[in-house]
Amino acid sequence: MELTRSQFNIIKNNSRFKVIVAGRRWGKTHLALYDILFRSKQPKQKLWFVSPTYRMSKNIAWQILKDMVYSVANVIRKTNESELSIEFINGSKIELKGADNEDSLRGVGLNHVILDEFAYMKKEAWTEVIRPALADKKGGAMFIGTPDGFNYFYDLYQQGLNQENGFMSWHFMSKDSPYIEDAEIETARLELDERTFRQEFEASFETATGRIYYTFDRQANNAEQPYIKELPIKLLVDFNITPMSWLILQTIQRQDFIIEELVRRNTNTEFMAKLVGDLYGYNTYFQVYGDYSGSYRSTKSPSTDFDIIRQILPRCDFRLKPNPTVIDRVNSLNSRVCNTKGERNIFINIKKCPELTKDFEQIVWMEGKREIDKSNMDRTHASDALGYYIDFEYPIRGGIRSKQW
Repeated sequence: MELTRSQFNIIKNNSRFKVIVAGRRWGKTHLALYDILFRSKQPKQKLWFVSPTYRMSKNIAWQILKDMVYSVANVIRKTNESELSIEFINGSKIELKGADNEDSLRGVGLNHVILDEFAYMKKEAWTEVIRPALADKKGGAMFIGTPDGFNYFYDLYQQGLNQENGFMSWHFMSKDSPYIEDAEIETARLELDERTFRQEFEASFETATGRIYYTFDRQANNAEQPYIKELPIKLLVDFNITPMSWLILQTIQRQDFIIEELVRRNTNTEFMAKLVGDLYGYNTYFQVYGDYSGSYRSTKSPSTDFDIIRQILPRCDFRLKPNPTVIDRVNSLNSRVCNTKGERNIFINIKKCPELTKDFEQIVWMEGKREIDKSNMDRTHASDALGYYIDFEYPIRGGIRSKQW
């Protein structure tokens, strides 16, 4: 994929600090890697690409960077797979990092840094760690990402609009990219709720405070759908001990109906699996969705939570993938509850699902943060169970379904 004229103009701009706010699929990471490769042509440059987590840098950028560099392999001195670094014969070096380990970013002088998806990083990662690392070499930075409420990314964007302190800002919608078809954007418009669409595809800064599942309406999303024995049961599980919340869901013509919730305190996976067996039959076929960490063994037990479920409910089809970010899971769920066309695709039995109903109506963001307020220990568990299912079957962002057995 070649650079667009807009992307090329950003790279050639001589502003020290560049802030690019862009919608999904516009080509943000592509621009960032081209920018850092252009800078590597100068000798003895120390260059970093930083994502919110080390894993994100590896999964999103590492292979793309190698493909771009290997097209001119004669300039490479060494590639280090374990450190995610490429050293060039002119002494320049590109390294991929994660902002989740701030201490690993300290004490290094930098010529230039890319901060990818900066809206999901702590302010201090820039102000206390990376910005000082640029001081001695008078290095620059590119902040790039999609909005996530009115956080520090928004503040830097405003600085760039006003061209303050060496900042310059740009704004692009997804439709501004020649590489994404209009039909794809219209499909997203149908799938997402209005606020999420504006944020993700129009790169609009939307308020992130207040009620999280704002698309839920207890009348519009209520349906006393009875259990249909001929349809598969989708068992949605959350492994919190007290309360432990499992949901029974069935899909009818692509609409999801939560039949009932099973919530118990001070319990365990074995008890809950037997409860499901007593209610719906031990030899019933179940499609199970849940927390990916439930597939890990610990030093305390040779069995995972999912192993225990299968021992009791032998006809289980486990559908798991690594847990998404909280905001991705929330956005996916909101879009199924009600999308921008006013279409509702999730219905719950209010009478039989009181805890899930409370989750939808009571869970809020922590003030000034993109984190869920978990001060009420009873909240989030039922909605988490539903969120794992929604993210697997209807994810907003693409991904590989990594476990299904």
